[in-house]
Amino acid sequence: MSAAKGAGSDILKLLDSKPEIDANSTEGKVVDQKTIQGHIKFEGVHFRYPTRPGVRVLRDLSLDVEPGTYVALVGASGSGKSTT
Repeated sequence: MSAAKGAGSDILKLLDSKPEIDANSTEGKVVDQKTIQGHIKFEGVHFRYPTRPGVRVLRDLSLDVEPGTYVALVGASGSGKSTT
C-alpha cells in the first residue's frame, strides 16, 4: 500500500511539472524550414556512463550524415544508441 501511494504521488508530481523548454511555445525566432540545411558529423567519439566508468559504451564512433539523408542506429540494449 505504501509503495502504491508513493508511485501515485510520483505520477502526480510528473503530471503537474512544467518542462524548462516548452515545445509548443510560439515565442522566439521562427526559422523558414525550406532554408534549413543540416550536416551532422562525429569523429572519434568515446563515451562512458559516469556510473559505470569501467565500461566503454562508444568506442571511436565516427558518423557523417549528409543533408537529406536518414540514419538508423541499431544495436543491443546498453550499446549507446540513445547516448549518440
